[in-house]
Amino acid sequence: MTRQQEELTRALAAQKEAEEAQKKAEAEAKAALEAQKRAEEEAKAALEAQKQAEAEAKAALEAQKQAEAEAKAALENQQRAEEEAKVALAAQRKAEDEARTALANQKKAEEEASKALESQQAVLATQTKALQEQQAAEDVVRAAEGELRAAVEDLNNQQESYKTQIASLEAKSTDASASTVTKSKAANELAQLKEKDPLPLSKAKITQEAALRKVEKERKAVEAVTAKVAAVTAEVEAATKACEAKAEQARESTRNAEAKAQSAADSTRAAESKAHAAEESTKIALAKAQAAEESTKNAERLAQAAEDSTKHALGKAKAAEESTKNAERLAQAAEESSRAAEATTRALEEQKGKVDRAVEETENAVREAEEFLEASKKKGGVAHGAIWWMQRELKEAQKYLPKRKQVL
Repeated sequence: MTRQQEELTRALAAQKEAEEAQKKAEAEAKAALEAQKRAEEEAKAALEAQKQAEAEAKAALEAQKQAEAEAKAALENQQRAEEEAKVALAAQRKAEDEARTALANQKKAEEEASKALESQQAVLATQTKALQEQQAAEDVVRAAEGELRAAVEDLNNQQESYKTQIASLEAKSTDASASTVTKSKAANELAQLKEKDPLPLSKAKITQEAALRKVEKERKAVEAVTAKVAAVTAEVEAATKACEAKAEQARESTRNAEAKAQSAADSTRAAESKAHAAEESTKIALAKAQAAEESTKNAERLAQAAEDSTKHALGKAKAAEESTKNAERLAQAAEESSRAAEATTRALEEQKGKVDRAVEETENAVREAEEFLEASKKKGGVAHGAIWWMQRELKEAQKYLPKRKQVL
């Protein structure tokens, strides 16, 4: 093997090793490229997921801000409701105090009305008794008047009877148509009747009539007094009935005042319960508002963290994309290097083939020249100078042959 063949063989072996190394590097570059593409896809997927998480975090933040605003609005409304409940409670307590004061005043008025009614009833009882006594006195006078009137009427009747008897006897005694006996008897009875003294009867009549007039005057006076007492009694009865109505009205007003006071007390209790409930609701609303504010802060922190993570993921995605581009460039360079190495290997193989063929042709030519030289030596008649020149040319040609084939 010639030196050139050896060099070519070594170069071809080194080139094949380099080609194998380059193919391995290309495979590694392609594997790295695929891994980088997967990493890039994962980074992009992580970026999209992070963007989605960021969007969700921002949406959650907006929702939380809305919830916080609603909680604060609810707190303000509840605080207003609590303040209104407190104002209503104060007003209700004032109304209850006023109702209690009104009840106390009404009870006092009822007590005064009851006392006034008792006093009026006592006056009515006294006046009724006085009326009854006056009516009894009037009855006595009326009875006396009746007796005197009956006595006067009896005396008048006696006088009329006496006059009637006188007239009748006078008529009979002077009746021409009557018998003498009848006339005599009548004249006799008339004389006897006229012999009686009429003075006591007249005196008694005068006395009785005077007594009757006196009693009538007393009756009229008693009637006037009775009328006055009756009028006063009627006024007292009216005043008593007015007192009774006023007392009943006072009792009714007291009952109404008690009902109002009880209703006011119940309303106060209800207002207190409402105020207490409003206060508790305010505490709950305050706690909710504080919790909402804290949740908003947490959501803001999460949104900021999500935004930072998105930026980080975006940076990683860009870095992965850049790394993929670098890997693609490296893979492309490795592929080009592999193709270049393959081309170099093919060129070396072709060159080696040409050299091998040239060596083979040279060996064949040398062998033919040797054979021709040996034949020329044996044949003779050839000049030694020509033979020397031929040997020199042959030796010069053997330099390009493998050492084992260099015989000269």
